[in-house]
Amino acid sequence: MKFKKPYMRLQTRITILVCAVVAMALFVTDFIISQRIAENTQNQIEEKATDIGHIVARSPLVIDALSGKADESLIQSYAAEIQGITDVEFIVVMDMDGTRKSHPDPGKLGQPFVGGDEKEALKGNEYISTAEGTLGPSLRFFTPIYSEDGTQLGAVSVGVLMGDVKNAVSQSKEVIYVCIVLGLVLGVIGAMLLAENVKKTLFGLEPHSIAKLLEERNAMLESVREGILAVDREHNVTLVNAEAGKLFSRAGIKENPVGKKVEDTIPNTGMMHVLETGNAELDQQQDLNGIVLLTNRIPVRVNGEVVGVIATFRDKTEIKLLAEQLTGVKLYAEALRAQTHEFMNK
Repeated sequence: MKFKKPYMRLQTRITILVCAVVAMALFVTDFIISQRIAENTQNQIEEKATDIGHIVARSPLVIDALSGKADESLIQSYAAEIQGITDVEFIVVMDMDGTRKSHPDPGKLGQPFVGGDEKEALKGNEYISTAEGTLGPSLRFFTPIYSEDGTQLGAVSVGVLMGDVKNAVSQSKEVIYVCIVLGLVLGVIGAMLLAENVKKTLFGLEPHSIAKLLEERNAMLESVREGILAVDREHNVTLVNAEAGKLFSRAGIKENPVGKKVEDTIPNTGMMHVLETGNAELDQQQDLNGIVLLTNRIPVRVNGEVVGVIATFRDKTEIKLLAEQLTGVKLYAEALRAQTHEFMNK
């Protein structure tokens, strides 16, 4: 026993397709934008650390303290003040031996800098690195400190914990996630409205129902003995069945009229008049290049507006022969009836 393959509703198909396209577009956009946001956020953090490092390295207070012209304890208070204002994790000032002169934990003052990535800074280089320090993994900016005569006095390191960097990136992405959710919601609503509109346009029919109706329509058009011709409101021929094609061929019209102006290919159709008036014309005689046709012209209306005309026609000679045959049968029946009546009387 064969089971019919279940059909997915057109509305469901359109909704799924549109939602899938919207979701794919949003996720691709999220991937691209998220990468860019992550890079921009990290660049902003690096620029912030760089600016703070330059400010501290050029501070007269720090230069004087490392030169021995001022108390070194002032470096700790100054670094702590800058750290509080700028909200970085640490600002460490060190001398040429790598000994800390400032640190968020005062107990670590006077101890060597931890991480091993400070050596290049003590050689006069400026750079950004990532290393494990006493406070954990951090992103660090190093810049040397010079005296007024150009002698290097030490270096400063400004750091942000990697956890804080990741949190900043995640917070920047939250806006993107909210937009994605809103985009998906709007996509679903739009898909449902579109599907409903398409379904309404198709008179509530599903694709397989439309295909079935089309097959039945074609079979019906080809099975009737009358010629059928249809035109739209622009006078373009939209339909010609096989019987109409045969009649046109007998009348010397060899080219296929579909898609062409009806008045340019088929003479004396009278269909333009029906388009203009909107009134049906029944059992009208029409001369088609010497072939006399009996034609019916019916306007096609959609929502009360004439959008086309359908004409059905047949060779009048055939109809006349059929009428004569019917007349002969009628006379024969009358004769039989009379003979039967006379026989019954006898």
